[in-house]
Amino acid sequence: MADPGTMAAPGVPLLQVDSNSPLQLQATIDESAIGSIRKGMKTSIVIDGVPKDELSGTVAEVVPAADPSSHSFLVKIDLAPSTQLHAGMYGSAEFATGTHQAILMPRSAVVLRGSLSCIYVLDANGIAQLRSITLGAPQGEMVEVLSGVSAGEKLVDLPGDRDLAGKRIEAQP
Repeated sequence: MADPGTMAAPGVPLLQVDSNSPLQLQATIDESAIGSIRKGMKTSIVIDGVPKDELSGTVAEVVPAADPSSHSFLVKIDLAPSTQLHAGMYGSAEFATGTHQAILMPRSAVVLRGSLSCIYVLDANGIAQLRSITLGAPQGEMVEVLSGVSAGEKLVDLPGDRDLAGKRIEAQP
């Protein structure tokens, strides 16, 4: 960083040394989630500009002392080699902290009525009924349904802008 002949001054960096060794991501984890993170655990990594499916890592170290001001822990993650990674890039790690049962449905079945999310549900006679639902987290082309529909109910996919309420719809497998 310093030009030849420049006077060195205290606290001013002269050069930066980069290592050829594998890179690490250092992530801060909230104390409420640290109990589910273990050394050797696999994780997916998200870095802007790098395709997500190419990045993964392994927890190398969980620093045992929390930062007293933020109540978070430092986790060091060894990154899998990639030609698209460079020292100094910013990223985040995604950790699976548990599982739960959920009802998933295609996003394409959701109809917006004002600010309400709705779906068309078919009754036993194939008659469509508009029902308000509460959506949860998206999962790719699917979305979690928190309330308003039960497992096993038949839905109308791709209803478009048509009002199908009260109309007979033939179900297709």
